[in-house]
Amino acid sequence: MCEWLMFLMLVFGCDTCVTTCPAYLTLGCGSGGYYQVNLINPCPVRGIQFTLEDCQPVEVQVTARTKGFFAQYNPYNGTVILVSLSGDKILPGSGGVALFKVNGQDGVCSLSHIKILD
Repeated sequence: MCEWLMFLMLVFGCDTCVTTCPAYLTLGCGSGGYYQVNLINPCPVRGIQFTLEDCQPVEVQVTARTKGFFAQYNPYNGTVILVSLSGDKILPGSGGVALFKVNGQDGVCSLSHIKILD
């Protein structure tokens, strides 16, 4: 998985899977049955990758902070990736970067294998 992420990072000017930005993700409830993935980042972020554990979303969306970003969920391994195909960055700050809806599984999702690309 890191090899594919490395390819994206090389395309966007980064050459390592290790971030120097002390950013982190949290998972919370959104409105209308959606979970919200929140990012707190003191520096610009190029992309985010994480794995959803114990749930399988039926829909993944970007938010106002990630407008124009590509968001994709892989149902085979639970990986979600958010990246700008035009080289945009998520500006420093805090708030939602992705929303996902899970049918019939309230309160069981968690995040793992988090990679934040600065």
